[in-house]
Amino acid sequence: MAKYYLHGTLFPHEEDATHEFKGHRKICQEEIADMNEKTRKSVSRNICGFLNTGKGGTVYCGVDDTGIIMGIKLTQYQRDHVVGSLHDLMSRYTPPVPRDRYSIRFVPVLDSNIPLERREDLCMYDPKKHVDGQSRKALHLFRSQRRCWCDEDAKKMAFECGVIICDYIIEVIVHPWNADQCQGGIGDLLNVHPIYADEAGKFYFRRLASLRKYSLYEVTLWAELEASRRSQELIESLKNQIKELELSKDSSRQTSDSDNNDGEYY
Repeated sequence: MAKYYLHGTLFPHEEDATHEFKGHRKICQEEIADMNEKTRKSVSRNICGFLNTGKGGTVYCGVDDTGIIMGIKLTQYQRDHVVGSLHDLMSRYTPPVPRDRYSIRFVPVLDSNIPLERREDLCMYDPKKHVDGQSRKALHLFRSQRRCWCDEDAKKMAFECGVIICDYIIEVIVHPWNADQCQGGIGDLLNVHPIYADEAGKFYFRRLASLRKYSLYEVTLWAELEASRRSQELIESLKNQIKELELSKDSSRQTSDSDNNDGEYY
């Protein structure tokens, strides 16, 4: 079944350690106007926080602070803009974030009065079929408060051409760190998840439903404690493996002695 959300309904999760709501699609700090800086924060801060916990998380753009699903109107060109802006942002982190650490998904938002049998068809709508492939190659304006050409195009489509633009929830997904599969962590043996500074050189960590900004000293201290904790876990794991090997050897010896005794008996 295709995934979708319904306008005006309550989001199925509350904001917590791995879920964050945003009522806008401002990806980086440069897109936030100075006058709104205290009340509106970029998505980047939350991405940084999810990366630095190592547990991952998802930012839902188009959900207000109370958890009500609003959606954001997006043309295909604007969707391309959001994807490009995210890739541009991740390339500016220190260290740069590889693309396998994050993904983005556009989930349709439908009116609740639409019959169930029609919702599946609406979710299957592909906006790529109705845009010019050559225009999709045009450069977008990132890192700016000014409107991009794709925003002007969307305005023209809606007001001059009468085109109905679909609503979406933008899900920006940060994948959990897997020391066995991911590369580039701290320490060749431990492979602790990296600590990232955002595009402004700031360190954020997710704490329940909030963010905390760390100083460089705090980050260094955290890395030392985390390395110590992971080292202890590795030592305990190796000890358990050694015990299992010893038990296996003892069991093999007992079986061998039993076989020898049986042979002597006969």
